Amino acid sequence: MNFKSIAKIVSGASITILLFFSAPASAQTYLDEYKLYQQAIEDGDPEAALRHGRAAWQAAEEELGDHNLTGILAFNYGQQALYTDAEAALEALRRADELAKAGIAELPKDDLALFLAYADFEIDDSSRRRAANLRNILEDIENSGATTTTDVAKMWLGLALSDVQNGRYNHAKKSAPSAEAAVVSVSPEDYRTRATTLILQGIPLLVPTPRHRREIQNSLELFETAIELFPPQKSIDDFDQILAQALAWEHAGHAAYVSDDHRGEAHPEGSYEYTLFEPRMKSAEECGIEWTNRSPPKYPPKALQRGYIGAIVVGYSLDDNDKVLEPRILAEVPRGVFGEITLESMKDWRLETTVLDDPQCRKNRLTMFSFIIH
Repeated sequence: MNFKSIAKIVSGASITILLFFSAPASAQTYLDEYKLYQQAIEDGDPEAALRHGRAAWQAAEEELGDHNLTGILAFNYGQQALYTDAEAALEALRRADELAKAGIAELPKDDLALFLAYADFEIDDSSRRRAANLRNILEDIENSGATTTTDVAKMWLGLALSDVQNGRYNHAKKSAPSAEAAVVSVSPEDYRTRATTLILQGIPLLVPTPRHRREIQNSLELFETAIELFPPQKSIDDFDQILAQALAWEHAGHAAYVSDDHRGEAHPEGSYEYTLFEPRMKSAEECGIEWTNRSPPKYPPKALQRGYIGAIVVGYSLDDNDKVLEPRILAEVPRGVFGEITLESMKDWRLETTVLDDPQCRKNRLTMFSFIIH
């Protein structure tokens, strides 16, 4: 399961620019680049800030060498590059740390340690050692009662994403709620990122086996809470991907809940089909939709052998001949397993009666399939 795309929605981290007020009279290049770096930050131009930030640091290395200003510029560039180029950030932050430990550069010790840990983690987030180092620092910050920053919120979310993606489910049961609390603290209006943290809380309760009824139920409550955060959608063309993920996981949860009784089957679901759009889509009954052939996709034998649970969210329309038009996968859990067979099965769907010639009947139809295992 790949959640890296979800991480991209996180709000941009804060930047703490360390200022300096005196410099050798001969210094020119690094001061010019530093001024351009500051201007880029003020203008909200991250690409220019990265370019000038690195140039200022490198110029200081050539002109000043081991100097307090070199450490400041390395620190500034390291935190600026932290979420876009972890290797470059780590290089700069290690240099800043070297100068700080030598007593040459005056830098914020706690921030430097946090940024170093995150850069190291980003280079290989599958490393338990690197994840544990970042986790310990974040937990110390959390336990200290310090004000949550945007950086801390983003790092908690990155850690929770990694915990889930790398199967560290017991750790995810702590990191995901911490990520939600941090996101709500710094960006209470950011419902999409909060929904992501709710999904990440539900997955560790649902995926590991053996599954327990109480944990499955708790996961369903988390997915449903995530779904309720979203406003009505305009169309399947711009349907929110995070909302679609929440729907898919919610249906996967239902699949797990009833799996003891329905092994190896797939069932269309529609509990949210008509209420997710504005204007509201009409129900099948209101539109006169009756299918003569709506066979569900077959459960892939390979997936059955490997013990998958799964769900698909599909958006489609109905053409003038009452056939399924351009079905598209809005979300798939797990990714790359059920999508192809689902779309293939929908090619054979046939309607018994003519559907009302109404956009609320023909456009933005939504259906969900839950793939159930024992």
